[in-house]
This record gives sequence, C-alpha cells and structure tokens, in this order.
Amino acid sequence: MTFPNGMEYLILTVNQLSGSIKNSLFPSSLKYLDLSYNLFEGDPPITLDNSANFPNLQELYINDNFNLNGTFASSYPTCNATNTNMCVNADNLCGLKTVCDCKIYKDVYQSLNPPILEPNVEENCCENVNFINRYGVHCSDQKRIEYIHLPGPKAGGQNLANIPAELTGTLHESVTKLNELFFLSLYLNNLTGTVPSAVENMTKLTVFQIFQNKFSGELPQFPINSEFINFAFNQFEGELKSFSSLSKLEFFAVGENKLNGSIPSNIGGAINLKTLDLTKNRFIGEIPDSLYSLVKLERMYIDSNSFTGTLSPSINNLVELQDFYFGENKFNGELPSEISSLIKLRNLIGSNNSFTGSLPDFSNIVDLSQLGFAYNNFSGPFPNLPTQLSYLSLSNNSLSGNVPGSLSSSLTILFLAHNSFSGPFPSLESQANLTHVDLYGNKFNGALPVLGVKQSIININFGSNEFDGPMVNYCQYQSLYHLNLEKNKLSGEIPTCANLTHGLDTFIIGDNKLSSTLPTNIFVTNGRLSIFSIANNQLEGEVPAAFSNIDRMKIFDIHNNRFTGAILPHVNTLIRNASELTKLYINQNRFTGQLDSLPSSNLTEIAFGDNYFTGLLPDFGNQFPKLTYLDFQNNSFSGTLPESIGQLVDLKTLLLNRCKITGSIPSSFFTDLKQLKVMDLSRNQLGGSIAAISLPEIEELNLGYNNITGTILDKLSSLSSLVKLVLTGNKFTGSIPAQFSSSKLQFLIIGDNMFEGTIPDVMNLINLKALNVSYNRLSGPVPNAWGQFPHLSNVSIGHNRFSGEIPNSLLDLIQLKVLTAENCNLTGAVNFATSLSKSIQFLDLSVNNLTGYLDGLGEISNLTFVDLSENKFSGPLPISLNQLKLIEHLWLSSNNFGGSIPDIFDQTPKLKSLLIENANLDGVIPKSLYNCKDLQVIKLSSNRLTGDVVGINSLTKLGVLTLGSNSFTNVPIDVFFGEIPKSLQTLHLFGNQFIGDVPSGFNDTSVYPQLRELLLGNNKLEGFFHGPNLSKCDVSGNQVCDPLSPTTCELESCSDGDKICEIVKALNSTVNCALPEILCDEESQDWYKCDENFKVVSINITNGRFQHQDKEYTINSDAYISSKLYSLQNLKLLDLHGNGINYPLIARVDQMPKLEYIDLSNNRFYGSIPYEYVGLEKLKHLDLSNNKLEFTIPKTFTQLNYLNLSGNTFVGEFSQKFTGFCEIKGSDVCDPAESNPTCGLQSCFKVEFLPKYQKIGNEYKSLLDGFRKVNAALRVFVDDQIYPNNIPPADYAKILLDLLVAYVNIDTAGNINEASRSLDILTIGNIALNLGHLLQDFSDVSGIGVPGGPNGGVLGNGDFSSGGDPQGGSGGFPDGQSDFGLGGGSDFIFINNTLPQNSVTVPVTNGQPKPVNQVPNTNLGSNSNSQNNVNVGSNSNTNNNVNIGSNSNSINNPIIGPNSNTNTGPNSETDKNSNGVALNIDKNDASKMAGSVVIAGGLGLAMLL
Repeated sequence: MTFPNGMEYLILTVNQLSGSIKNSLFPSSLKYLDLSYNLFEGDPPITLDNSANFPNLQELYINDNFNLNGTFASSYPTCNATNTNMCVNADNLCGLKTVCDCKIYKDVYQSLNPPILEPNVEENCCENVNFINRYGVHCSDQKRIEYIHLPGPKAGGQNLANIPAELTGTLHESVTKLNELFFLSLYLNNLTGTVPSAVENMTKLTVFQIFQNKFSGELPQFPINSEFINFAFNQFEGELKSFSSLSKLEFFAVGENKLNGSIPSNIGGAINLKTLDLTKNRFIGEIPDSLYSLVKLERMYIDSNSFTGTLSPSINNLVELQDFYFGENKFNGELPSEISSLIKLRNLIGSNNSFTGSLPDFSNIVDLSQLGFAYNNFSGPFPNLPTQLSYLSLSNNSLSGNVPGSLSSSLTILFLAHNSFSGPFPSLESQANLTHVDLYGNKFNGALPVLGVKQSIININFGSNEFDGPMVNYCQYQSLYHLNLEKNKLSGEIPTCANLTHGLDTFIIGDNKLSSTLPTNIFVTNGRLSIFSIANNQLEGEVPAAFSNIDRMKIFDIHNNRFTGAILPHVNTLIRNASELTKLYINQNRFTGQLDSLPSSNLTEIAFGDNYFTGLLPDFGNQFPKLTYLDFQNNSFSGTLPESIGQLVDLKTLLLNRCKITGSIPSSFFTDLKQLKVMDLSRNQLGGSIAAISLPEIEELNLGYNNITGTILDKLSSLSSLVKLVLTGNKFTGSIPAQFSSSKLQFLIIGDNMFEGTIPDVMNLINLKALNVSYNRLSGPVPNAWGQFPHLSNVSIGHNRFSGEIPNSLLDLIQLKVLTAENCNLTGAVNFATSLSKSIQFLDLSVNNLTGYLDGLGEISNLTFVDLSENKFSGPLPISLNQLKLIEHLWLSSNNFGGSIPDIFDQTPKLKSLLIENANLDGVIPKSLYNCKDLQVIKLSSNRLTGDVVGINSLTKLGVLTLGSNSFTNVPIDVFFGEIPKSLQTLHLFGNQFIGDVPSGFNDTSVYPQLRELLLGNNKLEGFFHGPNLSKCDVSGNQVCDPLSPTTCELESCSDGDKICEIVKALNSTVNCALPEILCDEESQDWYKCDENFKVVSINITNGRFQHQDKEYTINSDAYISSKLYSLQNLKLLDLHGNGINYPLIARVDQMPKLEYIDLSNNRFYGSIPYEYVGLEKLKHLDLSNNKLEFTIPKTFTQLNYLNLSGNTFVGEFSQKFTGFCEIKGSDVCDPAESNPTCGLQSCFKVEFLPKYQKIGNEYKSLLDGFRKVNAALRVFVDDQIYPNNIPPADYAKILLDLLVAYVNIDTAGNINEASRSLDILTIGNIALNLGHLLQDFSDVSGIGVPGGPNGGVLGNGDFSSGGDPQGGSGGFPDGQSDFGLGGGSDFIFINNTLPQNSVTVPVTNGQPKPVNQVPNTNLGSNSNSQNNVNVGSNSNTNNNVNIGSNSNSINNPIIGPNSNTNTGPNSETDKNSNGVALNIDKNDASKMAGSVVIAGGLGLAMLL
C-alpha cells in the first residue's frame, strides 16, 4: 500500500495492522500520523527516525505497538511512543525513558561479524563490567557509550577486547545514533562497505580510526569536532570534503586509498592541523595557498600522487614542519630556497618529481636526519649538508662536481647513483653505521672508496663509474649481501680472499679490466650465492670447479672473458645441483669441448655462443623445455639442426648463426615456434628450400649468407609481426611482391640473391626504414612512387641492371639518410640544389653515367659520406662545399671537374678521407686541409697539382697519402713535406719529378712503424732506401740503392756490407758470404765500423786474426787483397799490420779518397809505392814498414805527419822534410841534401863504392845527379841471389845506371837530351865491357834467358819494338846480335851492338814474377829508327804479372826443363821444375850464343856482352 503524495492526515489507530512499517509508505507531506494500538513490529523506518524527511509533521503517535523495537532518535512537536519496546538516545523523547545505546551497540557489533556474539545484551549494559571489557566499549558516567575500540588482532596489546580474529563485516548505520560517542576505532581489520554519511551528525566524535580495512565508497563529511581522522589503507574513492568547519582537526590521514581530485582550497580551515597524510592516492592539481597557512603543521605526507606545479616560497610559514614527504608527484620548477628556513625539519623527501635548478643549502637544518631528492632534474654541485644526516638519497639527477670529504659520520644510507659526480670519492671509514652505499652511474675515478673495518655493510654498489686500480678487498665484511662493481676500469686480480662471504647473495664485477685467473677458493665457503656475474673482463685460465656446487645459484654469467679449458662437465654439475638456476651465460670465451648433451633443467636462458665447442647440438627441446633464450652462435659444431628445437613453445630468441651447421632447416622451426620473436641462422651452410612459414610473433628473421634456394617472399603472408627480414647472400629467386602481410616491416634486407623483375611501384610497407636490394638481377627503371615510404631512411639498390634516371621522388625522401646506387647503369643529370633530400647523410652514386655540377651539394649540410666517383660530373669544385661541416668522407675521383681544389677545409673539421684522383685538377693543395685533424686518407693522384704539403705532419691520424702522377717538378722531397706524419701506412709519390735523397725516416721502422706501402717510382730521387716491412714497394726510376742485405724493393745494393764480406773472405776463405753476417745494418764488430749511411769507414784486422760474432778467424797463408777494397769510397782507416800478407802492395788507393790512416806494416807486400799514395790529400798516417817493397820512393808526401817505410829495399833518393815522424831504415835510399838528411837517411854524396869498383865509381861519381834523375823514371828490380861473394845488389844497379846516365842523359821529365843521340855506341859498349868484367864469375853460364813480359820482350836484329810474345819471349838472340832490353811493361832497348856472344839471365825473386806497377811511359829515342833507341813503356794493368810459359793465372811458377831442340833460338819444350826458374839453354854452340843480362818482371834490363 502506498499513500498518495499531498496527503496531510493519516489515522490508522486501533486496528490489527501488523508487520514492519515500510520506509516508502508515507508521503513527506503529512502533518498528522497516528499508528497507535496496532500490532506493528520490528524497527521503525529510518525515514520516521529522521524528522528532516517530514518537515510538516506536527504530531506522531506510534504508542501501544508492543513489538516495535530499535531506537528512536527524532523529535517532533507532539510525539508518543510509549508502550513499545523501543529506546531513545535522549531521556523523555516521545515519552520513552529508556536510553538505548546498548541496544544500538548490539546492532553495530553484530554487523561487524565478530567471532563471539552475546545473545542477550542487558538493558543497562554500561553497568556490566564484563560487557565493557569483552566488547571494547566504554561508557560515561551517564551510562552512555562514548568509546568503541575494536582493533584487529595485529594491534597486539591495543586489542582490549581480545578478539581472536579480524572483523569482516560492515559498519552499521546505527552507530551514528550513539550521540555521546567521541572515540571510534576499528583499524587493522577486514571490514568492508561504506561509512554512513550520517557520521557528520556525530557532533561529539573526535577520534575516528578505521585504517587498514577494506572500506570503499566516498569519504563522509567529518563531524565538526573531529580531531583525529585516520582512514588510511582502505579503498575509498572520490574527493575530499570540505575542511572549512574542521577547525579542531589535528590529525588527518587518508593515505593509501583511491581518492582523487585536488586538495580543497579551504584546507586552511583546519587551523590546528599537525599531521596531513594524503599518501598514495590519485590527487591532482597544485597545492592550494591556504595549506601554507597551517602554521601548526608538523608532518605532511603528500607523496605518491599526481600533484603538479611548484612549491610556493610561502612554505617558510610552516615553521613547525618536521616531516615533509612529497615525492612521486609531478612537481616542477626550482625548489624554493625558503625551505632551508624550516629548521625543525627532520625528514625531507621530495624524490621522483621534476624539480630543476640546484639544491639549496641545507646545512642550517641541524636536526635533519633524512634527505631525499632522487629522480629529479637537479643540476649543479653537491649541496651543503648538516652533520647529523643519516639518510641521503640524491640518485638520478644531473648533479656534478666532486663529493666533499665532510660527509656526515652518522650516515647509514648513501644513495648518489646516476648523476655526473666526478673525481675521487672520499673515504667512508668514519661512517661507522653505514649499511647501504650506492654510487652507480657516475664518473667517479681513482681508487675504490675505503670503508671502515668495523662497518656492518650490507649493500655496496659502485658500478658504472671510472674507478681504476685494483679491486678492494670487500669480502672482509661478513654482513655484505650485495656487491656490484661492474662497468669500471678496475684492473689486476680479484683479491685472493674473495671466497665470497657466507651471506653474500649478489656478486657483480663485470665490465672491468680485471685479468689473471679466478682465485681457486672463490666459490669455496658461499652456499647462498644466487647471482654471480663477472662478464666482460679479461679473466683467463680455467674457472674453478667449485662453482658447480652452489645449489642456490640463479644467474651465472661469465661471458666475454678469456677463460679456457673444458668447462662442460662442471656446467653439467651446476645444472644438476642448482634447481633454481634460470640464466646461464658462458658465451664469448675460449672454452673447448664436445657438446653432445646437457642435463635436463628449468633454464629459461642459456648462452654458449662464441666459443670453440664442437660436436652436435644438444637435444634442446627435451632437455630445456622452458627455454625462452637460446644462444649457441659462432662455434664449430657439426651435423644438422636438432628437430626438437621446434618443441620449445616458449622460445623467443634463437641464435645459431656461424655454427657450421649443414643440412636444411626443419619445417617445425617455421611452423611450431609460435612465441619466437628473433631467429638468426645466418652464416651457416644451410641449404634446401622453405616450404611454409607461420611465425605469428616473429619480429626478426635472419637467414643471410647460406645456400638456401627457391622462393620465399611469397611465403611471408603469416608474418604479421615481422619488423626485420634479412635474406642477404643466398640463392633465393622470384620477384619482389607488391604487398607484404606485415605493415610493421621496417628492414627489408634481401641483397645478394637472384631476385629478378622490377621493384614494384607500390608496396604496403608504410613503416619501412631500410631497403637493400643490391647485388641482384633487378631491371627496369627505378620506381617513382617512393613517397609511399614516409619513414624510409636507408636505400641500397646498387649493382643491379636498372636503366634510366634516378627519380626525384627517391632523392628527396624526407627521412632519407643513406642512399647507395652505385654501378646501376644510371644516367641523366643530378641537380643537387633542388633534387636531393636535405636530411641525407650517406650518398653513393659512383660508377654510373651521371652528369651535372656539384653546385648545391654543399647545401646538404648533414652529409657525412659522399661518393660520386667514376661519373661524368664537371665544372669546378664549388666553394659552397665548405658548408659540409659534418662531412667525413668526400670521394670525387674520376670525373672531369677542372680548376683547383677550393680552400674550404677549415670549415670541414670532421673530414677523415678525401679522394679526388684523376679529376683534371691543378693548383696547389690548400693548407686548410691540415686543419682536419681526423684525416686518415688523402688521395689526389693523377692530377696536375703543384706546390708542397708542408704542414701535413699535423695530421697525426693520416694513414694513406697518394699524390702520384702530378706536377711536383724539381721539388726537393724534404722541402715538399717539411715533416711527414708518423702515422702513414701508404704513401704514393710516383710519377712526379721530386729530387733529393729519399727521407731517412722511411728506413726506420721506429719513425714510421705503420708504413706498409711506399711507391716512389719515376722521380729524380737519390740516396739509399731499405724497406723490409713493406708489403708493397716501388722505388724504380730513381737513383736509389739499398744499403742492406737482403735488398728490398728490387733495388741494387749500395751498402758496403757485401763488399767488406768479400774483402775479409779474401783473408780467410771460410767466412760465409752467402749469409748476411758482415753487414752495416748490424752492430759493427771491432775490426770494422760503419757510418750512419751504412758505409764502411774503418777496417782494423791485425796480427793474423780477427773475431766476428763470437767466432775467431785467422789470416790464411794464401790471403790476398780483394778488389772490393777499392770500392770503399768512405774508408778513412785501413790497418792490416802484422798479418804476413804476401801480395803486391795495395795500389788503387786513389779510389778511396777519404783515407786518413794506412798501416800495412809487418806483412810481405812487394812492389813499389804507387804515386796514388801521394794523391791522397787527407792521408796523415802511412806505415809500410817491414815489407818487401822495392825501387824508389815517391818524392812528395806533404800531407803526411807520420811516415814509416823502414824494413824494405827501396833505392834512390828521398828528400821530403817532415814535421812529424818519419823513418826509412834498411833501404839503399839517400837524401841528396848535403846536410841534415830527412827520415834518418844518409846524404847521397857520401855514397862509397866497394873497393873492387872504386876506379869506376870515382870516374862516374860526378854523374850521380844523372843517376838520381833516371832512377825516378826507371823501376829496377834485382835479386840478391845472383850476386857472388855477398856483394849487395844495389851496388850493381848504381854502377850500371851511372854508366847509362853518362851517355844517355835523361832529364827529370823523362826525355833524352838531343846531345846524347849522336854518342858513339861503341863507347857504350866499352862501358858494358868493363861491367862485363865485373860479372866474370858468371862467364861459365851461357844462353840463359827469361821470357819477356806481356807488354815487352827482348828484341834482336837491331830492331826496336814494344810489346812481346804473349806466351813469353826468348832469352837468347838468334841473330847473334847483342841487345840490351827492358822487358815487360816498360822497354829499355839498345840495338846494333857487336859485342861477344855470351848471355846471362837474372831470374825473378823466389820463383815469383814481379808485378808491373803503373808507370808513365818514357820514350827514349825514335821508335822508327833502328838505332840508339830507349823505350820505357807502360802497362795498362795495375797488377799484371809475367806469364811464364802457357799458364793462364797471373801468378804461376815457370816451367823448367832441358831443351831438346838442337837449333839456336828459343826453347820449344819445357818440363816442370820445382825451383820455379825457367832455364832455356842452347847446347849446340855455346860460344856463339848471345850473352845477355835480363832483369825481368815489369822492367827487363838486358846487357849484351
């Protein structure tokens, strides 16, 4: 039944109405309602209990309904509720006298679903002590309930009611009828539902605590007398209600709910508020200004919301503020400096906002204990801090500079991670209470921080800095739980005590430079370790096997080190023991072993890649069914791909590239791996074809560089998630489809295959970023519809068979950064000014037929690489290229530009390579090029460039410089360079006209240690060069030689090393000249020295032995002087004394013009002193003493300051005066000076002849002057063994020459005086006859002769002749005439004599022919006349010996034997004779034989008697 609205009077009294009174029964328009004397029961409707629902009701009668229950709190002008079972909240309300708080509480309590229920609550419950204690209720003296305290059991001692379990019901609305209630506490329960809105009317309620329940709905408007409200940790929603009437509120906590909206602007009405907790809600907006007027506020928790805006400087009004937590919001701007005035602050946490600027000075807040501003955008230096700080968190900002050493000694937590702090970190030894320190992600350097020895450190995180030096021994801290030192520059060993402390859970030291091996005890004592990461170091050796016993291991990461050995058995043990192991990384090491199987495990990630494992791949699908990541790439496996991989239904990453796997790819790889995102099988030996592909989650598919055939692009329809496709380097065929199933595709890399056809004009790849179709067989025009790819940035279409021009739609793609279209047969003009995208960075259009100018190229300012080589571009290089400020590689070779290289490079500082070869350029190389300090390659060959490259040495990174075939004519190479960069690897200077010596640095690997290619051919260079480290070398077409052995660059040797080897081999034949033992590029020995130009400057081999490379050699008895000696043009010192060398005296000393010192003493050198010794202008010391030298001494040795010729058999005169030392003893030499003779000689005027010849000597003594003159021209060789009675041979020579000079007057120039020509030859014969008497002891010997030398002989028949029988002349004269001859070399001949016919021959010395010295010819008489002629000839060979008989060697013993021929004349046959003297005897008629004296061997002298 429903009564109509508008009804004013309703009387139902005295009936039998029953049941409950319905809420909606009565209209609000009633003025009079009478329900008395009926049978109604239950509680009165809530609407009647609230007079506000019936504003017009004046009279209410519900009396005498005995079964009505509950409470009644409303008052009307006239009201009667007597004779019911109801109670009221106030005395005499509606005639009721029973106060019903106990009954109300029973309703409330039962709605809380308590575990203990009281069936009957006495009417006067406040008098029941047991009720009060049991049900958490306190009553006032007026027996009204004023205190309800029912916290959950977690409250401990605060749970006065001892309720054993959490309350789970709802808060009954009747609680709002407890008018005297001032304390309501139901926290730490599991209550649900909403809070009745009528609590607003509970005017005496001051404390309302229901935190940590599950209340929901909106917050009520709190009673005006509220002082303490704690609704935190519930599920309330909606906005905060007004604070305008809450002037008594001191504590307000609604944190950890789902509230939203902003803080009411009238929050300032809570003027006594001390604690405000809005933590972890969804509040937004700015902090209202009225909040800053809460001057009594002590604690404000507004963190973890979405508040915005800035903090007002008015925050300085909150002078009582002690705790301020406002982190995890969206505050921005600078932190007001006024916050520093809040000196009572203890905790200031503003992390996770967007504050900027620098941090203020906090040093005045002396009681500040916790300071946190992590995860903001603060910059600037480390702030000033108070000294009592225990917690500091400034991580994840942009703070910089050094951290001061004055950190608070009270610190327990220090978080500075992810800033830009730098410098050494101060010691933490004084922070005795420190437990957690995190410096990760800064730029700290120097040694790792030092900690105190007594600290109970738990967490050390110094990772990702620049700490260097050794790793600190942190393992001493037994409390350590987490250690992270990764990503630093630590070096050296891991401390040996690093046996990972007992409680250590995490050990991370990866990404350092740690080396050596792991300590053997590193895994011994720790059984709790769960994370072990030492990846990316330089550790080596074997991993201690004990790691396999750590059964709590979850992550084991040792990848990218240098570990070796067979680790697989230990890995197998670890997998078996560690049941929680999920990630195992041993990749990128040098482990070996055969990998055929592994234990089954719950591993989710496994990486064995980049090692040296062999064998077959394991049965992954059955052994690791939970794998999500599989990396076995880059090993040396064999066999095929395991089929079971197709069973890994959770697999997301599969890396098996570079594994040497053969066979085909199982079809299940492409159909069953539904979760797979990355598959890389590239660079194997896989073949076959692919039937179908169904990988719905695949994002990256790389099958590149295999031998897979067939079509594939038409099978990609199911790959809707594909982002990257790489098929490069296979044998795929087919064409490129116009449509792809995946619109997500960003990388289409299908180059180096056999795709044909054209590139479709339209494809649906709207997200495509990179397209590579190069090295295929594509043809037709390059499509024009490139605008369909708005994100395309990388295009590679090179090496195809396209035709036509490059479409502008490709060139001007907005996002285009890389374009390579080399070798595509493209034509047409390119207008760089209008056609090319301004975003492009890498451009390669080389090897085409493109035309145009480079104007406009400089406007593409983002270019870093340009290759336009081998095209037909023309015009000068524009100055606008200076706009390419980012250019690194500029390649323009093989075009037809013309002009010079513009001086632009001071604007291109990043340039690394410049290639403009064969480009028709002239002019000089701009000096601004040397400002490009990163330049590594310069190639400018085949142009017409001039000038120099002085200053190029500033390019310290330059590795390649090619300037060949230019116009650097007659430029000294050292002037051209100034100084050459030390970094050069390749240098081309061929085909120019450089002059000067090859720079010496090219020979020195320490100067140019990286030089490997040097082309200097076809220039005008000189000097020497040796390039043993060059892989390519050309120095041809120059005047350059190689001073070392073996020679390089196909050069001839210019070193004296091989020469001195031949010289010393002549002294001892055992020296091995086939080996480079005696070279000037090695350290010189004591017996020879070289200068810096690899030239021998001294030889010192004395006393019969020398030592070389720890081996001693002796001078052989057959030692001789090698002709190589004369090629040592830089020789300054020659010392061969005391070696007993029996050889002609070294003659061609004029070819060694730098000689300063010669000592050949104490040998057996023979012959005369050549005039070439006189010509040695620098010679200061000459010692030829104690040899077998003969004949006269050269007269002029003006350059000498030391001369020793003693112990020889010289003759003649010597008058040179010396200021230094001079000695000539033991020879028949005199000084023509009458007094003070030189060199210890006698005066020539004191020469006394032997008594036997006194008469002749006196007669011709006046002719001694003539003797001295002719003695200088004639070289007289005699031998003492032919003279009897021990008469000195020099006496015979003097007498003979005196007689000759008397009648043939020879002047000093070697000419015969005209007066001498008419002398009576008979007079000469008489002189000879007298001399014959002197030789009468030889008259019993007749017919003795010595053959003539190779250039002279004994002549008869009145003839004059030079020359001689090549086989040796005859000693006798067949015509019976008597000749006087000088044979061999210089001929001295008298003819037409008629003296008696006897002949005597003077043999040569010791059976050895004397050498012919180089002597000027002297013509004595007319050669065409048969009489009175004297000829002194000259031998063209410096060391030419007399050939005796038919022997071909220059030094041979003569053949001796009896003559079997009976005819007068030369002997026709000789036999061997050990005496070494040729005796030719005519036995027929000795009385008729001509007798002659022949002094043979270079200058024969014959006297016919």
